[in-house]
Parts: sequence; structure tokens; C-alpha cells
Amino acid sequence: MKLSMGCTLAVLLMLTIVQTATVIFADPALDLPLARSQAIDVAGQQLQIDGQFIQTADGGTALGIGEALGPTIPASPFCAETGTIAFTVCYQEPAPENRLINRHIVTLRMESTGFLGFYFIQESRRLEMSYKRLPETHRLVTPEPLEVGRSYRVAATWDGALVCFYLDGRLVGQMKQGFPASFPHYARLNIGPYRDGWVTARPWGANDVLVRDLRIWKRPLDALEMAADANVEVTKAIDRFPTHLAVPQNVAPVMDGKLDDEVWQQASSFVALVDQVEPAKSLAYPDNRPLFFHDGESLYVGFETIFPTGTELLSGQPRGDADTEVWADESFEFYIEVDGRLYRFGGNPAGGCTESLDGDIAFEGAWEYATNLEYRIDDRYHWQGEIRIPFATIGLAEPIGAQLPVNFCRTWRCLDEIGITSLQHPDGQNYGDRSRFASIRLVSSSDGAVISASTDLSFGNLSQNVVVHSDHGGEFRYTIAAVNALGDGDAVFDEHISVNAGGQMELRVDAAIGVAAAEQLLFRLEGPGEELLIQQLVPFQLSDDYLEVTPVFGAGKLLLAPRHAMLLRKHPGISPALRVLSPGGDVLYQAAMASDDRISVPFGPDNPTGIYSAEVVSGEGDALIVHTSKRFAYTGRGSWEEFAAPNMVIPPFEPLQSEQAGERLQVQMWGRRYQFDGSPLPTSIQSQGQELLAGPVQLSIGGKPLPDIPIAVSSSSPVRLEYTARLDADGYNLNHDAWVEYDGVLFNHVRLQAAHELGAVTLTVPLDAQWARFAHATNSGFGAGGRQNLWLDHDHELPFFPSVWIGHEEGGLAWFAESAASWQTRDSRPVKIVRDGDTTRLEITLADSVAAGAELSVEFGFLATPVKPLPRDYPMNLFADSHGVHLNRSAPMHPTIAAGVASWEGAGFFDLPLDEENPETWQWLLQNHSLCAENRAIFTPYTAAMMIPEEYPEVASRIAEWQSVPARHLSYRRDGKSYDWYWTCPAAGAGDFFAWKFDQLLDRIPLKGIYLDFGPAFRCSNTLHGCNGRFPLLAQRRLYQQLAASFVRRGVEDYAIVVHNSECVQWPTFTHVTHFLNGEGLRQMSSSTFHDGRDLQDTYTRLDFAAEHSSLPYGITSSVYVPVDPLLPRFGGGIEDQELYRFRMTKAVLAATLLHNTIPSPHRTHFGWYDKLVRIYEEFGVPDAEFLPYWRNQEMVTVLSGEDIYVSLFRSATRPEVLAIVSHMGPAHLEQQISVKFNPEALGFRELTSAEETLTAADPDYERLYEETNRIRIPVELGDFGIQDVQLDGNTLTMRLDFHSVALIRLTGQR
Repeated sequence: MKLSMGCTLAVLLMLTIVQTATVIFADPALDLPLARSQAIDVAGQQLQIDGQFIQTADGGTALGIGEALGPTIPASPFCAETGTIAFTVCYQEPAPENRLINRHIVTLRMESTGFLGFYFIQESRRLEMSYKRLPETHRLVTPEPLEVGRSYRVAATWDGALVCFYLDGRLVGQMKQGFPASFPHYARLNIGPYRDGWVTARPWGANDVLVRDLRIWKRPLDALEMAADANVEVTKAIDRFPTHLAVPQNVAPVMDGKLDDEVWQQASSFVALVDQVEPAKSLAYPDNRPLFFHDGESLYVGFETIFPTGTELLSGQPRGDADTEVWADESFEFYIEVDGRLYRFGGNPAGGCTESLDGDIAFEGAWEYATNLEYRIDDRYHWQGEIRIPFATIGLAEPIGAQLPVNFCRTWRCLDEIGITSLQHPDGQNYGDRSRFASIRLVSSSDGAVISASTDLSFGNLSQNVVVHSDHGGEFRYTIAAVNALGDGDAVFDEHISVNAGGQMELRVDAAIGVAAAEQLLFRLEGPGEELLIQQLVPFQLSDDYLEVTPVFGAGKLLLAPRHAMLLRKHPGISPALRVLSPGGDVLYQAAMASDDRISVPFGPDNPTGIYSAEVVSGEGDALIVHTSKRFAYTGRGSWEEFAAPNMVIPPFEPLQSEQAGERLQVQMWGRRYQFDGSPLPTSIQSQGQELLAGPVQLSIGGKPLPDIPIAVSSSSPVRLEYTARLDADGYNLNHDAWVEYDGVLFNHVRLQAAHELGAVTLTVPLDAQWARFAHATNSGFGAGGRQNLWLDHDHELPFFPSVWIGHEEGGLAWFAESAASWQTRDSRPVKIVRDGDTTRLEITLADSVAAGAELSVEFGFLATPVKPLPRDYPMNLFADSHGVHLNRSAPMHPTIAAGVASWEGAGFFDLPLDEENPETWQWLLQNHSLCAENRAIFTPYTAAMMIPEEYPEVASRIAEWQSVPARHLSYRRDGKSYDWYWTCPAAGAGDFFAWKFDQLLDRIPLKGIYLDFGPAFRCSNTLHGCNGRFPLLAQRRLYQQLAASFVRRGVEDYAIVVHNSECVQWPTFTHVTHFLNGEGLRQMSSSTFHDGRDLQDTYTRLDFAAEHSSLPYGITSSVYVPVDPLLPRFGGGIEDQELYRFRMTKAVLAATLLHNTIPSPHRTHFGWYDKLVRIYEEFGVPDAEFLPYWRNQEMVTVLSGEDIYVSLFRSATRPEVLAIVSHMGPAHLEQQISVKFNPEALGFRELTSAEETLTAADPDYERLYEETNRIRIPVELGDFGIQDVQLDGNTLTMRLDFHSVALIRLTGQR
């Protein structure tokens, strides 16, 4: 059912602010008409105001002053530290004898010699205003003399930062308030000449200055109130500076809902949408400014938002046969007026959209809306949208030069409160109110700018990125002014930009905003010839928070960041101080606050626990003022601080062995050997008996390898060996410190001190090309890695990746570095892989040159793989969710699911809430542990690596120091309350805290496994714990090492540490984990990977399955994660039965992974496949069989016919049998007859006697699965295996095999 347009506007009207034309403000503290004698009440006493009252030219009556001392009134009852004073004055022509006498009109005398006064100097008719202490001379003066006989409304405001002078409701000027306004009991309001203990303002001989309607307020009136008090009509800022955008011309984009087309970078944008309810919060929203351009035929509007973590998005419904009203959803609305007619277009994230003309929803004008909603792996929605409106649809025949009223609006349904934002100034009553529309002008040039990343400036700091582009080039000017409601104010940023023709220039804005009287920022971009390209007013409000407190308990200090300048702008003249109070209120630290510089305050670990305070104060004793007070908790020393890395060899690793003879050092660990011959870098690296290097690893300077450097072993144990090397050469000194540990990690720290300028410093790793077949380079995965899987049949140039692995199907070598911050190269692609005949070189540029006297300090490492043996029951150690563990078969049969996960996000270590003895999370843990144990599965409870709930006070009190930066905390709910789920960094104390809490958990329950989401090391820039844009690979490795040690110390050696590592096989992070869960980077349900009959093999290739998703190269069980939940209908879902859909998708994955002796995770795939597979493998004895993969079994099997057909074999250890995995692995969708010829002799047989296809064979044991009722979680209905007519004719096997299908053929022979 469609909602009418009237209903839409009515609802919006209720949600927005209505501002009346009349400005209403509170009654003044003092109101003196001064039209006749009157008595006023002052602190309960009557004070009589008398004098000569004279008729004015406008027919009123006013108090004449000047002949004698005027009235004086106690000021303290009516004045405060902030305020406004206003009065009307009429200047009469003085007699000649009185012209040289100063005329003091109204004076507020304050504490000591301070005063705020209005006066004329001698015969000048320019009215002056001063706020000063004698004998200072600070003053503001009217620009023009006052006319004789005319009445003027005069006023001043003071707010602690500024004193503003007004004449007839308009700002004359402003000055810094040099000292606080203080009104002790002796303070006086003087009208006319006066005398006190400090000043004598003598009479000038005649009552020729008239004063009336004097009022005082105990707060500063804003600009609109000043105009209303003066009873004058004024032009508001929005009328002086209406919102405007020049829309450039470009070519049409690809309408796919994504703003990644280059033309969007050449659009023009507004600064931000304005919150219609709380305008000052406009810049606190996520980036939301709309972008505009046109192509001469259509107008294009683009927008995007990345929502905060944990947002529950109300995305609405897609458009059906009729349009979908969207205002009740998370939505946009776009209004455009052409020739008096109002067009409205709207849409939601789901693709629902609507259009109307002058409120008529029957309008069906052609337009296009493309939406793209992605649920990112960090639990944040990213919504992008593109709008195309043909000019023909809106009746615009000549677009170039047209100026059109528009409004772009966003309704936010995902926040704590509904957000109503638009391009309108907040005077607007609703989205469709044309009176406050912005305007766009369609131009033929491409001149414009995209403004992004505008920050919330509550604390007075504005940051922006501005990219100015131009087809003709020229001079541009970008200004930002802080203005009041009338548009008066000063520039806070003003820069000229020169742009070349056809080019662009990026401008970074960092501006301090300290004008307390300002209410809005005015953004303007002018092009060549002062053409106005962008203009927008955005409201803001400065905060009164003058201190940021950052506890860094790990370093024994507090960091206090005062906002001294902002405080003095608000309270000039004070002498502020910083202090820290103990839980008992004692002053632990106090010092003058003299600048904005951050201060480090010692805070020892032995301080008592409790709640401390850090404060900004001024004054003393009873006059002490606390401007800001911040509380922080200290929980004391923690036991985790002593929870060190385990000094033990953790099974299945073996003790490190080393042997040194002369200049040769050999170090051996499980399956690998590193050799050093007169060099601190390896000269030989072997894995599984295979030499990986084609020559020694070399560090070169200026193209020349370093000479031999003898190494000295400084310590050696079964866990770790450390060595050093020193070289004093002509022109430089080199220090090389390194260590090797039992898991094969070799870490190097090289420091090069240059005596004179040195050439390029490069690291070269020459590899044997026969095994250097492909590479896997990655950052952190989860869509943030930009990971690359590469065939190494040609050269590659890469940007910095912290982990680059080069190898083949069964092993390789990883190079890693946590950071490139210390590298001294401008090469944006410093990592190069060069193919040179039989050698493949990894070449890394560490420095282009090293200046004389400079030092180059770099850290990097190596790790040969596989790192450890796969488990005894591999590949049947399957990991999945625990929904299907009850279907595990009884002993002695192997369980289908060997390790199962269940999740409770935010459960921490299952002791939350801390004040409950037996919390629900603990009961849940016991139940799931029992369920898995009863069904012979290891329970791996869900947590997220380095994510710790804020309910642990140790973490909440240290989060600034421990968090990963940029902060990307998630959230969870408990008992209706939302909590932060802190994303911390393992390089901080949080790593040891996490490991310690897990160790404590194992004291309470005999777990044998753990599942860790977000498993890789993510880039961190938190300098508080020493990260500066590094990937804490070694710290994350240490975490997993600590978890493994906690299991082993309790006698558990068959533990399961499962990490979710989508798109990221990151070394050396993962040496101690047992399972990868890799693959969710391809999202289910709405992923284009699975649209319209496609499956995983339509995206992933043999390279991906061999280099990233196989267990064999790494020694870690790869539980390939391909969630195949049913597609949404608009992506082709609903055609297939959901169980059969999952069957087909699972088949495609298995067809590729089984060839690599890797079984994917049953998690969210087709359970029945794995039940069959495990029983087939167990019956054949696969864990004990010899694996003969397609890449090294060419003497045993030949594919005679069939495209992209591969065959891998298991040869039984006890019987003359082979299990052949015959698969189609390739992009083509083929149904083909294939033939495969076996060589019995090479297999160790005399002849083959039979062949049985095991997947399609009779299987009565499978029938029990059909009793399962939870088919959504546990699909078991079998589909088409894609296998037909299997026949063995002599040594040749033939069959029909569909695309992306696999057959498991049991071949029996005779010896």
C-alpha cells in the first residue's frame, strides 16, 4: 500500500523543528525605561532613579545626562560572569565650551580597575566601547560618526572569551575578553558622569546626551536576539550566504551503486548535511555529503555512508511492481524544482524507491537508482547509492546555466534517535519546504571540488580533505569563516590553490575554531574570476571540555592534554592549573596550565586502587573554580603483567638444535634447517629436505653485497637461539641482531650507521624457481588485506605487505616485516619478485640512499613452511559449528565434526557479569562443552582475538593505551544494555591480559579448544604502546603461543586453536594455531560470487586453492569457509531447493580442495557431503595412506580427455588399492566425457582389477540423516553428484563428469 505524499510531509513536519519568525528571549535581569523617575528593587532595598527627562525626536522620553553626576546602581545583583548590556542613546550637538570634554555615557565598573564603558572622546561623535583594566587602552569604535539627534541602540556582550560591540543590532567589532567579568558588592552601573575610588568621569556641562531603555541580561544574547532587541530587520546569514553548488560536467558513470568510478572523483560536493533538530551536531554524523555532476543529458547524485559498528540498519524493502515509499526506512530523498514544479525521488538501501511530482505519486518519470549495501567483515554497513535523473524527465530543455532549487535529505533510522538531515538550513520546516532549498547551477566546465572527512569540531579543531579539480586550470580560493547568525565573523582558513589544466590539487585543512560568539562555519570555494563554486553554512557549537586524560599505566604515567587556548578564549585573564586528586581527594599533582602542550604526569604502579580525578581549575580557596573534571579508575597491578611468553617447546614442534663449526652455523627445527656461512643471513634454507634458496640471502649497499661477517651465538636453548654480527666497514658500521625459535621464526634487526652517503640498500632472497611457483602476499585480510595470489611465471612489483610467502603446493618461504616506517625509500612498490631463468628473486628496497651521519634501522624475518606436521587423523579433523555434532557416529567411527564452535558474542571469558556467581554465559559454556564431549568433538567456544568486553574494569581503565588504532570497537548487548567490545592490540598489555584470562578459564573448565574471530594481526598506530603503523605479527604470534602453552601445561596436546583469517595466511602470526577458517571474504546471500547459478569456482582458481586455501604448504589445517546460505531472491535465489542449492555449492568447493588433500569446513555448507566423505576416507584409511597429488603423480596417471580435469591419489598403506580423486577444476561450465589412464606399475600394482565410484554407491548408513529436522542448519538432502557411466577398461577409466564435480574412485589392483 502506498503512502500519500501528504502523509510523508506530515510525519517529517513532526520530526523537524519549526522556527517562528519572532525571536523570544528571557526577561532581562535589569530593565530601566529611564522615561521618568522610578524606584527599583536592589537586594530588597528601594533605590530611586531621578534626573532630567527630556523628550526625544521620535516622541519618546529619555534621561538627559552630562550636567552633573548621574545615577549609580549596584551591579552585582544584575550582572554575571557572562552577560549583555543594551541601551538607546541620542547625541545632541554640544555647546562650544563643552566640546573638549569626554562624555562617559554608560559604565559598568567591576572588580578593582576593570570596567566596560561606552563614551565619546571630546568632540568626536564616534561612539567608543572599552573592556579594560586601567590604564589599558583596548577599545572598539563605531566606523562612522553618530548623527546628531538620531537615536541609536547600543549594546555589548561578554561570554568569557570575547566582548562584542553592537550598534543597532549589527556587530561593530569584537575583542578578546582580557579578564573575567567579576562583580563584587562594590561594583556599580553608572549612567553618565561618575566618581569612585579609581576614576573620576567628570560632567561636561549640559544634559545633551539622552539615554533610555537600559537593560542587562545575565547571558550573552546571540546576533538574532541583538537585532530583535534593537527592533531592526536584519538579513540572516543563510540569506546572505545561501547554500549553493556549481555542478560540473563530465561523462556518465557505470550505474552499479558504487562510487568507485573515476568520474565521482571529479564531481563536486557540499560539505555536510545539516541536522534539522540539533544543528550543532551536523558534523558529528558519519561522512554523508552528496556529490553532483551532469553529462549534459542527466543529473547524477552520489552518496555513501559507512555506519558505526553494530548498527542495526532498517534497510526496507526492494521495489516491487509499484514504487516503495521509503521515508520510514534508512533512506534518502532528493527534491528538485524546475519551472515551479517540485520533483521528489527517494530510495532505501534495499533498492526500494519512489518518485512524485508536486506530491502526486502517480508520476512515473524515468530515472535510475542503483544501490550497493555491503555488510563489511568488521560488522559495519557500507551504503552507497547512485542517482541518474534525465533532464527530459524533469522538463529541463537547456540545462547549461540553469540554476535549480534542490534539497538532498537523509533520514537516519539506525541511531539512538532518529536523525533528520538535509541541505536546508535548520530554519526549514520539512524536507519539501522550498523556502530553504539549496541551489545548484549546471555549468559546462569540470571545475569543482570534493570535500570529505570533515571532523566534529566540538573541541575547536576542524580537519577536512578538499580535492580541487579543473579542466582549464587556474587560481582557486577556499575559505572557512566562523560567523554568527547574521553572517558576521572572521576567516579561520583562507588559502589559494593553483590547479593545472586537466589536473587536481589536494588540500588538507586543519583549522582551529575558537570564536565563541560564532554559531556557524561558512565554507566557500571560488574559482577563476571569483566564480562561486561551493557555498554552505554548517552550524556548530564548541564544547566546554578543557582537558583530555589518557592513563598509560603500563608506562607509569598519565598524559594530560589541556585545551589552554580554548579555555582562555572563554575565560580570559584567569591563571588555570592542572591537578590530579587521589580517591580520597588529596592533591597528588598540581602545575600551572600554560599551553596546549600535553603533559606527562608520573603515576606509579603502587598507587592505591580507586577512582582518581584530573581537573582544570582556577582561583583558590572559596573562589576555586573547577572548569573541567575527569574521573579515571586505577585497578592496581595485574597478575597478567607476570604472564610471560612460555619458555617451553610446544608439541608438535620439536626442540631447536644447533651446531656451529668455524663460520658455519646450522639451526634445525621440525622439518627444516637454516644454515649460515659467514653471514648473519641464511645461505641455505631447507624444508622437508628440499633446498629453497638458489644462493645466499644478501644485503647490498649501492649494488654491492656485504662482505662475510662472522656471527657470534650469544645464547642457545631448545626454545630459542640468539646471535649477533658486527661490521666496521669503510663508510659505515653495521650491527645485526637476530634470533631463531623452535617454530622456525628467524627475526633480524639490522642497524646501519653511515659515515658518508651510501647508495641504495636492498635485501635479495634468491629462490629456486622450480618450487617458487606462486606467491601469497597479505596485510590483514577481511577485505582490508588487499591480498594477492600470484603466479610467478613473470615479474611482479608490489607495495609493502607485512607478509609475503613464495612457494609451491607443499611448502615455501615467508618473508615478513611488521612495518616499513623506518625504510627510506620513495618507491611505492618496494617489494619486487623477479623471474630470472632458474632463479626467482625476492628483492626489497629498504632505502634509496642513506645520508652521511644517518642511521637506517630495519627489522624483518623469515619462516620456512610447512611449520609443523599435520595431525595424525588429518584430513578428517574437521572444524564446523556445533549444530551437527549430535550426528557424529559412535566409536570407533571417526566423528564427522571433530571440533565445533558455538558463539555468544561479548561473553568474554564466561565470567560476565562479574557480580554474578553463576552467570548465564557460564551455564551456556558448560552446556555446549558437555554437548560436544558427549559426541566426541572438541568444543571451541567463540571469542574474537584481542577483543575484550568493557565490563572488565582492568581493560576499561586502560583502553586508550591498549586499543588498536584506529579504533574499531564492536558492541554487544547484555540485559538490554549496550557495551563496547574493545578491539585491543596484542603489542600492548592487553595481549598478556587476554592470555592470562584464558589460562584462568582453563582452571575452571577442561576445554581443549578455542575459536578466535579476526585472527590476523591488524595494523595499529597506537603510539602509547609503541605501535606506529605496524602490524604486530610477533605479538599476535606470542598470544597464540601462550594459548597453546596453557593447553599443554594441562596435558592437552590434541588442542584446537581455530582462527578466522579470511584472505590472509599471515606469517609468522599463525605458527601455533591448528586450523584456519578462511574464505568468508566472499559473502553469502548477496555476494556476486554466487549469483545466478555460479559457485566458488567461478571466482577462485587453481592458484587460490593451491596458494591460499590448502593445508599442505603451511602445516595448518585449512578449513576453507564458504558459507552458502540461500541467496536472496533478487540474486537468483529461491529457484533451487535450499538443500540442493547447498549441495551443489559444496560440491564445487570439494571438487577443488580435495585435489589438494584439504577438506573445507562443514560450517554453513551441506552436512551430508561431509558425513559421506568422512566415512569413505575412514574406510579407505586415508590418514595412513600416501598422498600422491596431481602435481607430482604424472608417472602414475594421465588425463587422456577432458578439459581442466585433475586427478590426485591416495595409495593405501596396507592394501593394493588407490582412492582416486577425479575433479573438474576450472572456469568453464562443461558436461564432458572424460578418460583417465593409470599406470599400474608406477602405482606398485601388476594390474587394476576394479573401480568403484564411492559417492554414488549404495549407502544405507546415510538414511539415518534424513531424521534430522533442522535442515536450515544441517542440510542433508542429496542432489546430483554429476557423475555417470563410470567404467574401467583395462587401465583406462571413463565417465561423464559435470563441471565443478568430483568423483571418488576406489581402484583395486593386484600386486
